Amino acid sequence: MAEQEIQTKQPILSDEEKKFNRQVNFFIMRYMWQVICGRHPEDTIYKAFHTSRERYTRIINTGVVRYGKGELDSLSQITGLRKEIFLGEVRFNCPYGVKKKDAEKQQGIETSEITDEEWKTLIQWRKERTGAKGEKSPQDEIYKRLRKVKQSDVENWDFYRLCYFLKERTPAPPKVTKEQFRDMVQSVSGLSFSILDKCEVAQLRGLQKLLQEKNRLVTGIITYKEAKAGEKKEK
Repeated sequence: MAEQEIQTKQPILSDEEKKFNRQVNFFIMRYMWQVICGRHPEDTIYKAFHTSRERYTRIINTGVVRYGKGELDSLSQITGLRKEIFLGEVRFNCPYGVKKKDAEKQQGIETSEITDEEWKTLIQWRKERTGAKGEKSPQDEIYKRLRKVKQSDVENWDFYRLCYFLKERTPAPPKVTKEQFRDMVQSVSGLSFSILDKCEVAQLRGLQKLLQEKNRLVTGIITYKEAKAGEKKEK
């Protein structure tokens, strides 16, 4: 159900568009690995993906990849990311916050996106490696923006799943869809006086006990999630 909601009708892309998306996706995955997991010779994204550094870099540079038998399924199972990410049929969404700039100098944050042109500039720069040593590159700017993308935004599901995998080294748990959550809320909201008044006392006591148990469960999960979020902020 969750996957069905996320994987709504995708536009049909050309081979070139898929190549471009693969370049961007693999670039993002490798950089976010470095941000979250650090740089360690024995702990690399290449080892996690069961591939070589040369092959991975070639995908970033060209967008061309041939997956072996079962490789795509394996990558999806290991990371929890959908296959479309590795195929280039969809691209990571990377909104980031920037300070407002206007004539009235109003403070606040607005959301921006890394544009296709900026990605293409980066890819071209990687091919040519132009610019003097020490000079700011398109890659530096992209790095800067990717670090601003919220890692815990569940609504940005693909990027969230990537960051979850990098932090926990296990796929993110399935997402509860809006429809599923709405059904839960409606079930509880439907306990009106007129309905409850028709129940026997024994039935009401059983329902009361169940609701108390669920309330303790919800409270416990909230406490756990808030504590976990606080720990990650401190790190």
